[in-house]
Amino acid sequence: MSLDQICFSLVFLGVIIPILIFIKPKSIVCGMFKDNIEVKILKEKTFFSVIVVAIFIGGVSIYALNLFLPLEYRHSDSVGYLNSLIRPVLYSGRFFPLGHQEFNFLTLEKFGFLGLFSLPFIQSLISIFCLYKLIPLRSNNLKLLLIIPIFISSLSVSFSNLIIPERNQLFFLLLFLYFTFESTDTRRIKLGLLFASISLYYKEPTLVIYLAFSAAMIILKISKNIISYKDILDLKFWYKKLSFELYLLVMSVLFFISYIIIQSLQTKGELYTQGGDLIQYLEYTFSIQGLYHYPFLLLSLAISIVFIINGLSSGYLQRAFVLFLGANAYAFGIFALKMPSGFYYFSAANLLIFLSCCYVFADMFENSEMLKWKNRSARAIFIVTFVFFTYQTCVISVTQLSSSKAKQVRLGVISSYLNEVEGNKDLNIYYNLKEGNYLDYSSSVMNLYIRTKIDNKFTLYSRSGCYVWHESNEDGYYQCKKANFNLNDDYDFVIDDTNDNKFKVGYKEYKGSIINSDAVTVYYKSLVE
Repeated sequence: MSLDQICFSLVFLGVIIPILIFIKPKSIVCGMFKDNIEVKILKEKTFFSVIVVAIFIGGVSIYALNLFLPLEYRHSDSVGYLNSLIRPVLYSGRFFPLGHQEFNFLTLEKFGFLGLFSLPFIQSLISIFCLYKLIPLRSNNLKLLLIIPIFISSLSVSFSNLIIPERNQLFFLLLFLYFTFESTDTRRIKLGLLFASISLYYKEPTLVIYLAFSAAMIILKISKNIISYKDILDLKFWYKKLSFELYLLVMSVLFFISYIIIQSLQTKGELYTQGGDLIQYLEYTFSIQGLYHYPFLLLSLAISIVFIINGLSSGYLQRAFVLFLGANAYAFGIFALKMPSGFYYFSAANLLIFLSCCYVFADMFENSEMLKWKNRSARAIFIVTFVFFTYQTCVISVTQLSSSKAKQVRLGVISSYLNEVEGNKDLNIYYNLKEGNYLDYSSSVMNLYIRTKIDNKFTLYSRSGCYVWHESNEDGYYQCKKANFNLNDDYDFVIDDTNDNKFKVGYKEYKGSIINSDAVTVYYKSLVE
């Protein structure tokens, strides 16, 4: 068996074994909580409701426009992934074998960008529905208004891209919460747990979310004297009384075993981590500047103060505690991997801590004692920190969306020009890149992108050159070469990422497209007449 076949076999076993263990109809009798919370929706003024619904529909419309216009590659990785067979991601210590596998069936060639981008759009609508059901507030208007910042900060970046594994991770995580958080129906709960098992194989640190959920529910049951410490040592007791928690543990252990097996089978087994010094990364994360940029830890501290002052006696705060523990476990897992602070890598942590805050707010509104907190400053700290966290994470997400949209528009400009040179002679193209890391990767992506747009024979030049395996095909129909730009060289056109004025000498700026972008300029010597 090949490594890929072994990998998919392990994924299948990791999903099916917990189902077989708990196949008996009554093996799982309740979801996360035995006492369900019924939220009775308030009647609200029609005029205000109409305004809120209009704002909500406007937000969904803006998201749809951002997603579908223009229909073009949006993430650099997608150029390579969408034009070849997608294998499970197992290199460099990574292990998310289900990542992007749907695009082996929903291919760009068959469905086009419209069909492919329809998938995240449908997923986003389902996720919004799940959020609406999960937010435990009595006001429909507040629910709809809260969904907007939650979606922007937690889901928008992942759900605006095709080749980001967090999209499916978040989608299946939300389905898990929707089917299990407030349910006593066995079939519904098992379906939710199936979604949880699947979500594990889209992003490695998802493992710690379910371990944290399991630990949090056990802590709550011990604190309420439902179980004792001695019971935890009895496996039969786990199966009878802690079946939900046991399911989460079993599927997590199976995922970890699969990860170890795959790493041991590779020639160079290694653990995944970003480059750089961990101490330096953590120093920034916990510094004033780091906490200001991404105030996740500040909000966690504010919620902790709420738990300390009010305890975990109410159903709302118990649910907030479970979500809070899952959010922090995931965030610290991402911190340990040294991922860019606050970026979409933290989306699951953002989502869970937002939902945790919603339950804190629900307790505040429903419980008169919450409105009379002994320490009123704690309530003020929580609300202010929540607002600040919401603002900062939305700004981070909008910045990322703007950046990816600029890439999309940039490729639209290049595509528009390539449509005009199609069928021309053999082309010599110079790609002038911005300073930065991975320039050879950027050149390789551009090389592949041009190949998907035209059938011309061409040579792409850049100061970095491409990856060795992207330098040419067997018959030399396309080539990628390393070269510094010289005005004396004869290039048919130049793709410029730097807005460098030197290309205005001897070249004309391309104005043939209705798409304009400061992110890229195409200069040419002649077009097909």
